[in-house]
Amino acid sequence: MVKILCASDTHGIADVGKLATSAIRRKADVLVVAGDIEPAYKAISPEGYFYGVFMDAVRKLMHHCIEVVVVPGNHDFFLNRMMADDPKKRLIGNLHILVDRSETVCGLKFYGTPWCPYINGRWCYEEDDENLFDRFMAMPKGIDVLVSHSPPYGKWTYIDEKWDVSTQYDRRYWEHFGSMSLGKAIIDKKPKLVVCGHIHSGDHIPSRLGRSVVVNASLVNERYVEAYRPAEIMFGEDIKFREGARKWTIPS
Repeated sequence: MVKILCASDTHGIADVGKLATSAIRRKADVLVVAGDIEPAYKAISPEGYFYGVFMDAVRKLMHHCIEVVVVPGNHDFFLNRMMADDPKKRLIGNLHILVDRSETVCGLKFYGTPWCPYINGRWCYEEDDENLFDRFMAMPKGIDVLVSHSPPYGKWTYIDEKWDVSTQYDRRYWEHFGSMSLGKAIIDKKPKLVVCGHIHSGDHIPSRLGRSVVVNASLVNERYVEAYRPAEIMFGEDIKFREGARKWTIPS
């Protein structure tokens, strides 16, 4: 059994130090962060934040033998530049930054992809969804955990629904912003677990897409306020998530 704590979209708002403490307290084997680490809309140096606040949390986890799997998101310009120079760059032994590649961590095969459907041309890792199909289909079969910044399109799940802040309580105005190409690749490649984020207001209850369990792990809402807890997953013969203080549930 491997215990995975899942988070995404911290945006320099959700406290990564507390996230590390939570991983230690819950005796996680792996912390997954599915993108958008860089501070959003704050006058904070992205490089300073990453090498300071974020790496302090990673080093803290290293002392407790907890691995960290990271995929950049569309806000992560600094990571985008850093990984462009060396796609397999290793900063510290327990940190695995995955950009369209796989690594085995705690006996599980992880694959990471940062890409998301086109927004407005101002962000990194964005591309027309139809052009993303080949990127997503390049992932190998036999993946245990797919870490994707983008969620799959809501034809299959509700984890990619986004509300406008003025109409948040009226679901008639919610829209799906996930990737149709990613959904097709998940159905074809059959990863056992998919961890994603990007759409902050999507359904945070793990659900199924084909044979895969999919969880939206974003920690902030559409107002960029910390609103969700990291998802706790137990990876064994069955994939279970912690519901409440003690109950472990198999996603339906």
